Amino acid sequence: MFGLDGEFLYSECAGCGSLYMTDPPADLSPFYPPGYYSYSHASRSRLSALSEDIAARARAAGYVRFLRRCGMRLGPSTAFIDVGAGSGDLLRALRAIGFSHGIGVDPYLRDGTDTNGVTILRRPIDEVAADDSPVEADVVMFHHSLEHVADPAVSLRAAATLLTRGGLILVRIPIVSYAWRRFGDNWVGLDAPRHLSLPTEDGFTRLAQRLGLRIVHSRYDSTAMQFVASEAYERGLTLSEAFASNPPKTALRTILSLPKTMRANRLNRQRRGDQAAFALAIA
Repeated sequence: MFGLDGEFLYSECAGCGSLYMTDPPADLSPFYPPGYYSYSHASRSRLSALSEDIAARARAAGYVRFLRRCGMRLGPSTAFIDVGAGSGDLLRALRAIGFSHGIGVDPYLRDGTDTNGVTILRRPIDEVAADDSPVEADVVMFHHSLEHVADPAVSLRAAATLLTRGGLILVRIPIVSYAWRRFGDNWVGLDAPRHLSLPTEDGFTRLAQRLGLRIVHSRYDSTAMQFVASEAYERGLTLSEAFASNPPKTALRTILSLPKTMRANRLNRQRRGDQAAFALAIA
């Protein structure tokens, strides 16, 4: 992503094909610099912030639709916990569309980061669950954050203890599938050393069952990123250099990436994309 280089060792599960880092760095904070996308809210221009806020509201509305397809009844009193919340963009977007009860959890958030009024707890979710009076939520969300912990079972178990009756855990996560086999260590979803554990669908299903959770609904939601960025990594480029337009969130990027977007959509229909969303309930 940043061209920091380094060499990191992963192992592959012989049973399910999932990947996990065998000896992660003791201190990962240098790999989450101020320019990391989750924390860059304060540094955006006014026009860029407006554009990204609109996009964030659209994503938030999409997650709400997904949860409703799972049978959840959501309303103004629905409480959310966003694990790996960064500076709170998603929680602000949920607040903007009518869901004002939400807090974030992010142990890597730097002191002084502007969260614009959103409460962010700067510690891991298992420590939040161990509090004498832990917060509760109807939905605990891991939007591409579960892969950032060495033992996802610990985080999922903690999330389950924080759920209200009938609540759901929403996990969006990279999936070891076609893109991993095609690009190997240039796969953008590997993102070493931030991504410590990456499951196959089979591996994630086994993990959920072992924890007493059931998958209520799932869908693949991979994008052209798996091709555009991974091909750039093969050429020795960084993420910001991977796109013909920079910053990458522009109409030009959308147009130029259209063939690869169609390819990603085809892989999603085949359940072979490189990321997916899972809704989990206590079995």
